[in-house]
Amino acid sequence: MIASLVKPLFVDRYVLYSNIGIALLLGACMDYLHRLWQPSRNAWIAAVAVLAALVPTSLSLRTPQSRTDDVTAIGAAVREEGRPGDGLLHLPGQHRIWTAANPEDTRLLTDLALAQDPVSSNTLAGVGFPA
Repeated sequence: MIASLVKPLFVDRYVLYSNIGIALLLGACMDYLHRLWQPSRNAWIAAVAVLAALVPTSLSLRTPQSRTDDVTAIGAAVREEGRPGDGLLHLPGQHRIWTAANPEDTRLLTDLALAQDPVSSNTLAGVGFPA
């Protein structure tokens, strides 16, 4: 994770859960130091150091700028270029969710690969035709 601050090696939000492990490890270290030193100025310095290590990373991962794949851009492009009755083909079918952020973007278009809509199929994304 430290090397990824210089050169990203993964998409941050997929390993966000690992920050919990770091927080637990730092908490265990804090507890150890607290027991070792008793409540003192050093314990407060350690607490500030822990917060300084965790908070900036956590906050930066929650900004729109941390997202490199803007799925709302797909819906915006379809909204601008599509006309009522135009066909829309999602390949592969599981990427249909990318246009689900704002259903108004594709409401007037015909989904060519959708066999059953979400309501009639009782699913979140509907059922697509087989390849």
